[in-house]
Amino acid sequence: MDYQLYQKNDTSRALASATFSDDFAAEKWARKWAADKGAGEDYLIRRSDGGLSAQLFRAAGGQWYIMRQ
Repeated sequence: MDYQLYQKNDTSRALASATFSDDFAAEKWARKWAADKGAGEDYLIRRSDGGLSAQLFRAAGGQWYIMRQ
């Protein structure tokens, strides 16, 4: 399945995309991408078929969390 990562306030273009066999692997990738390359604190991860839509955000302590919508 194909996944895209967007800035929360700008979903007009994907910041990154990847293909995974399941949502768990995609969520793990999104957390790592945000921690390593992210400049913001809020992102959205979406599956191209609409099956997954979740917010990825950094807490005050620096930990990344995903909240499914």
